[in-house]
Amino acid sequence: MHPIFLLPTVIALSILTGCTYQPARIASLPAIVIDDDRYDRAYDRDDDEDRWERRREREEERWERERERREEARERAEERRERRRERREDMHDDWEDRHDDWEDRWDD
Repeated sequence: MHPIFLLPTVIALSILTGCTYQPARIASLPAIVIDDDRYDRAYDRDDDEDRWERRREREEERWERERERREEARERAEERRERRRERREDMHDDWEDRHDDWEDRWDD
């Protein structure tokens, strides 16, 4: 077999088996790369799954931060309400004390 028939024969055989002919991009002479896309599909699928997993993890972390931030805001609001309630009670107690003092002065 002459070398001139080698390339078309290999291309024809690769097409029949479902592979593709891809000339090498680096070399000055064309080279044959038998590629059945199995590696790329598996790599892409794994890569996609990894990317989606990282994205899910980031989303879950973001949701957790949001949940914690809302909980902290809720706790701060509850503390403010409690302090306000205590101040009102203190003010009311002071008012009652002043009122009792005033009544005691008028009763004398």
